[in-house]
Amino acid sequence: MEQVLEITDGSEKDRSSEALDEARHLLAGLPAEEQLLLTLVHLNGMSMAEAADHFGWSTGKAKIKAFRARKFLRKPLRNHCYEES
Repeated sequence: MEQVLEITDGSEKDRSSEALDEARHLLAGLPAEEQLLLTLVHLNGMSMAEAADHFGWSTGKAKIKAFRARKFLRKPLRNHCYEES
């Protein structure tokens, strides 16, 4: 099987790195538990039930905290030109 290497100018990697830096900056405005909750669920792919278990919370409490954290982030995200989907 022939292996093909794709050569890029690195711009995709740069954009990805910039987006991650922006996400970290925006998350910094949240309390530490909410930062970690959103990171576990949205960046690490953990289920809400798994994240709740990590904190020793009910799934309902984790969902409420995640909802409130996302609500807090809506305005800064809009200011950074991110649209809701």
